[in-house]
Amino acid sequence: MKKFIRVLVPLLLAVLIIASIGWYLFTYDRGFTRDFLLTQARYNDLHGNSRLSSWFYDLAYNFSNHDENVAIELANLYKADDNYTKAEYTLTNAINSEPSAELFTALCKTYVEQDKLLDAVSLLDKITNPDIKAEIEAQRPDAPISNYEPGYYSQYIDVTLYAAGKLYYTTNGEYPSVKDPVYESPITLPAGETTIYAIAVDDNGLVSPLTVLGYTVTGVIEEVKFADPAVEATLRELTGTRDGDSVYTSQLWQITEFTVPEDTKVYTDLTFMPYLEKLTIANQDIDSLESLSSLTKLTSLDLSGSRFSPDDLTVIAGLPALTELSMVECGLSTIEKLSGAKSLTYLNLGENTIRNLDVLSSMTTLTELNLQHNAVTSLDALDGLSNLQTLDVSYNALTTLAPVSSCARLTTLVADNNQITSLDGVSSLQVLTRLSVNHNALTDVSPISVCTTLVELDISNNTLTDISALSTLVNLERFSFASNQVTALPDWPEGCKLQTIDGSYNALTSLDNLSKMEALTYIYMDYNQISNIDSLADSYCLVQVNVFGNPISDVASLREHDIIVNYDPT
Repeated sequence: MKKFIRVLVPLLLAVLIIASIGWYLFTYDRGFTRDFLLTQARYNDLHGNSRLSSWFYDLAYNFSNHDENVAIELANLYKADDNYTKAEYTLTNAINSEPSAELFTALCKTYVEQDKLLDAVSLLDKITNPDIKAEIEAQRPDAPISNYEPGYYSQYIDVTLYAAGKLYYTTNGEYPSVKDPVYESPITLPAGETTIYAIAVDDNGLVSPLTVLGYTVTGVIEEVKFADPAVEATLRELTGTRDGDSVYTSQLWQITEFTVPEDTKVYTDLTFMPYLEKLTIANQDIDSLESLSSLTKLTSLDLSGSRFSPDDLTVIAGLPALTELSMVECGLSTIEKLSGAKSLTYLNLGENTIRNLDVLSSMTTLTELNLQHNAVTSLDALDGLSNLQTLDVSYNALTTLAPVSSCARLTTLVADNNQITSLDGVSSLQVLTRLSVNHNALTDVSPISVCTTLVELDISNNTLTDISALSTLVNLERFSFASNQVTALPDWPEGCKLQTIDGSYNALTSLDNLSKMEALTYIYMDYNQISNIDSLADSYCLVQVNVFGNPISDVASLREHDIIVNYDPT
C-alpha cells in the first residue's frame, strides 16, 4: 500500500503541476492560448471538420483581443465553406470593434467575390478614419478615365478607358458587374445619349471609385439608310430629293412636323428626325413605339386610330418635352403605364374602353382633357387637377360631377350622355363659361344658378320641369333646354345677353319673358303649347323664330318687322 502511495503522489503532483501550468498559460498568456486554439482550428479545417474549426477560430479571435488576422482567417474559412453571409458578418463586426485597412480590404474583396461592386465601392467611399482612408486610397485603383471628356459631340467617337486592374463597364444604365466582359477595346458610341459606368477591380481585392461618363452624339452628317420604303418616299418628297440620290441626315434635321404614311411597316426611320416637334401616326398597327424614345424635342403626338401595346405607353411617358397627346380610338382599356407623363397639358383619350383614371391624378399640368366615349364611372382621380380648363366626359357611365369641384380653373365642362342625377360640385366652378349636360337624368338645375359666368348652357334631354333658378345667368348667349317638361321660362332681367335659345319639345305656353332680350336673334320653340308670339315683334335683333307644332295662327306682327317665322298655320 505504501509503495502504491509513493508512486501515486508524485503522479498527482506532476498532473497538478501540468494543470497549473496549463491554467496559467490559458489564463495569463493569451498569445499561447490563441496559438493553441488556432492550431486546433487549422487541424480541424485540414481534416474537413469546418464546424469545429469555426468554433476554435471564434475562441481564438476572442482570446486574441480581436486580432484582425484571426478575423480574416475565420472569414476565409466561412468563404471556403460557401457561407459568405457569415464571412461578411465576421469582418463587419471586426471593423466595428477595431477597424483596420486589412479588414476593409478583406471585406471589400468578399463583396467583389459575390459581384457586389456597389457595396464594395460604398464601403471604401464611406471610410471615416483618416489614417485608414489614406492607407486604402494608396492601395486602391484610381477611378477609370477616358480619352474623351464627357459632353456633346457632332461626330461618332470611340471612347477608350484607362484604369489599373480589371475594368468593368456598362452603357445600359446598370451598375457594372464582374459578370460583364472585361474591358478590352474602345467603345463606339451610337447617335444619341450614352452613359458609361466604369469600375476597376485590382488583384488585391480593392475597387476604384465609380466613374460616370455622359456623352451625347448628335449632328453627325451621314447618308441615311432607310428601313421603310413608304417613309423614304414621303421624306424624299419633303426634302425634294430624287430617287437614286442620297438623302443626308442634315436634310432631315430641318423637319419639325411629320405625318407617317399609313402603309408604313417599320418606324425606325423616325430616329433620323431628332428635331421633330409634332408627329402623327394615325390608323396603323404598330409593333413597337420604341423608336420614339430618341425624339427628345417632340411636343405633340397623335396616335389616333392606331393599335399598339399598352406597354408602349411607357415609351410615350418618357418623352421629356411632350405636352400634347392624342390617342383617340386606340383600343385602350388601361393607361396605367402613362404615369410618367408629368408635363402633359392636352390629353385626348376619346373612344376607348378606359375605366380607371387613377394615373391622371399625377398629371397636374393638364389644361385640357377629353375622355368621351369610354367606360368611366368616377371622376375622383381628377380631384387635384387644379389647372384643368376644358373637360369632356361625354358618353360614359357617370352619375355625379362632384369631384370636379376642385378644378377651379375649369371653363368648359361637357358631360353629355351619362347618368348624372345631380349638378352638385358644379356650383364651385366660378369661371365656367360652357356647360353641356344633355341626355342625362337631371331633375334640378338650381346648383348652377351661381355660375353667372356661363355663356353657353345645354341641359336638353333630361327630366326638368322648373328652370326658373336660371334667371341669374345674365351672361348666357346660347341656351338649350329642349326635350324636357318645362312649363315656364326664367324671368331674366333686362340686359341679358341671350342670342340663341332652344326650348323645343317642352310644355311652354308663353314666350313673353323673351321680349326683354335685346340681343336675341334665334328662337327655337317647336312642339310646345304656345298660341301667341306677338310679344316678340319688337325684338329688333330677332332674325328667326321656329314654332312648328304649336297652336299659332297669326304671325303678321313679326313678319312686318322682317322676322322669319317657321310655323304650322292653323
